[in-house]
Amino acid sequence: MANVSILYTTSATSLAPNVAFSRTTDSKVQPTTITESSGVPNLKVSGFDCIRYMGTCNGGHIYLGRQQRRFKEFVAIKKFSIDEIDDYTAIARETAHLRLLSHQNIIELKESFVFEKSIYQITPAMNLGSLFDIVCEYKKWGINEKATAGITVQVLDALIYLHQKRYIHRDVKPKHILIDSKGNVKLTGFRFMIELNHHLDCVFDYDTHLQNQIYYLAPEVLAQNMHGYTAKSDIYMLGISICEAINGVMPFAELEPLEMLLRKLNGQVPRPVDKLSLQDDENMGIDITLRPQEHLTRQFSGEMHAFIANCLNYEPQQRSSASDLKDSDWLTMKNIKGVGPKELSQELQLDYSHFDLSLWEQEPVMPSEPEQKFETAFDYTSIS
Repeated sequence: MANVSILYTTSATSLAPNVAFSRTTDSKVQPTTITESSGVPNLKVSGFDCIRYMGTCNGGHIYLGRQQRRFKEFVAIKKFSIDEIDDYTAIARETAHLRLLSHQNIIELKESFVFEKSIYQITPAMNLGSLFDIVCEYKKWGINEKATAGITVQVLDALIYLHQKRYIHRDVKPKHILIDSKGNVKLTGFRFMIELNHHLDCVFDYDTHLQNQIYYLAPEVLAQNMHGYTAKSDIYMLGISICEAINGVMPFAELEPLEMLLRKLNGQVPRPVDKLSLQDDENMGIDITLRPQEHLTRQFSGEMHAFIANCLNYEPQQRSSASDLKDSDWLTMKNIKGVGPKELSQELQLDYSHFDLSLWEQEPVMPSEPEQKFETAFDYTSIS
């Protein structure tokens, strides 16, 4: 259990064939950018050495650090300045949630404390970063099917654990799926997790957090009607995340929020881009010559197509549960079933010498993928 100190709480077609690909890679809803001042916090009195600044996260800053004891393990240090926090209660809620959770595929909160007008959360360092980072920096045409399956299985294990405890995560997306070079996958992003009432399997809570992940949300969450939504909304978000990982583009990213909303509520969903889906496009008179060769030549299994279609079913009661999905035809295929952490690490096909944290006291030099030169690379089903 985490050691928490001084944390006080208060109360099937391409819809936009002429849209430039660069538009599809930027969501219309962008988080606020925060620039961190030079230098790193001195946390030696708290038992941690802060090594270097890494980036931003949900209104805070992330640093690479190291424990002064316990084998000097590398850690991720999240810093939230009290003067800059928009929702102090949400951070306290996330801390409380993480203290209650213990699973190999859920990020562990090692410690949380207040020091010099800032709140700190200490978690294990996942040296590959998030699934979003991997796709954005190294796999811009998407990761392969085996790697996707290996990640999906571990995320499903985390969701099975949460759903059995009657929690809805509500923020499943590639940025919240962390991976290390050993192939371990951990789910994070618990700030907006909600617990189901003992007498109801649905909730009716539509708070302001929705704006930051609106493109991932299930239709029933966006509808905000009297039917509410259930844990099956997490399954829809998983389906969207898989599509983003496999295609290299966030679904619906080329659309304004209102158009995205209308299409989702009309039953339109993304699908994996491969020879099969592009052949459908060509038969409908859509020019596919600008698609990358990787998309034109690859072919995913029918079982994977069916798995994603199940996750993205418009009717939540028609989606399989996390436990049923783990036993799906796709994840029990002979060439997929044995993809554990070690195999996942191999299937990602990354140069892991660039992710040696012991070298990161210096600025890492990591080559990026060539710039993409093709237009919209996303396919959707027809509007029903």
